[in-house]
Amino acid sequence: MFQLVYTSVASPPFSPADVADILKVSREKNLQHGITGVLLYKSGSVIQLLEGEEAPVRQLYANIQRDRRHRDVTLIYTRSVLAREFPEWTMGYNCVEIGWNEQPDGFNPVFHQPGSLSGAGRGAAVLRTFIDTTR
Repeated sequence: MFQLVYTSVASPPFSPADVADILKVSREKNLQHGITGVLLYKSGSVIQLLEGEEAPVRQLYANIQRDRRHRDVTLIYTRSVLAREFPEWTMGYNCVEIGWNEQPDGFNPVFHQPGSLSGAGRGAAVLRTFIDTTR
C-alpha cells in the first residue's frame, strides 16, 4: 500500500459548485482505481492524502499537477504503509467558507468536531496540522 500527501492552492478559489463537482468525479474515479483518501479545503488551500496501489496514486498525482485548478502543487511526502489509514473514505471533504450552507456527499466535519479526523498515523497528524494552522 502506498500513501502520498500534497498541498496546493486553488486557482481561482473553489466555489461550492466546484467542490461538489470535484468530489463527485473524484469519488467515482478513485473507487474505480482503488484509491482512498482525504481532501481538506480551507481559504483557497488544499491538502490531500491519497492511498492505494502506487502506480494509480502516482498517476492521479501527476494528473493533479497538470490540473489548471491547482497551482503551487507541492509534494509533502510519499511512503509505503502496511494498511490504509483512511479505508472507509473514497474522499473526505471539509469546507468552512462563510456562506456555504450545503455540503456535498463526503463531507466530514473535521474543522467543527474535535476527533472527527481520527487516526493515529502520520497522515492524520499532517492533516491535523493543516487544520490547526490554515486560516
